[in-house]
Amino acid sequence: MKRKFAGWAGLLCTIACLCWVAACDEEGNLNCPQITIGKYDATNTGDPYFITQAGMLVNCLYLKVSYSGGCLPHDSLALRWNGALAESFPPQAYLSLWHSNLGDLCEAIEDTAILFDLSDMNPGGTYETIIVHLAGYEQPLYYHKP
Repeated sequence: MKRKFAGWAGLLCTIACLCWVAACDEEGNLNCPQITIGKYDATNTGDPYFITQAGMLVNCLYLKVSYSGGCLPHDSLALRWNGALAESFPPQAYLSLWHSNLGDLCEAIEDTAILFDLSDMNPGGTYETIIVHLAGYEQPLYYHKP
């Protein structure tokens, strides 16, 4: 039980730190980078990484990611979606996190926490819930209309 609480406490602490980085609007919604919508294959994720934690925070997808590097900045993480929702109830979206190591061959393990705005997946709040499948993350996530 203590381990489960510690995991949630760590997530809340990380989210609180992210609130300093990501701006919040008057209603308290996080303003995160938008997902990238295009003709993407959800299985193409670029250079190796590992998603250590994922969750929803208001209208944003929270990810904690580890990857090898350390010699160059890895600011090229992008959340990609092909723009289609599977015809199911609730609808489902298949996303992938794209990572480019920019040629960084160092082998240190780098950790980062990032947020992505998912509101483009549900324009006008059409759906109450969308099931989100993220390549490289085993469990489905549930995006609820904010």
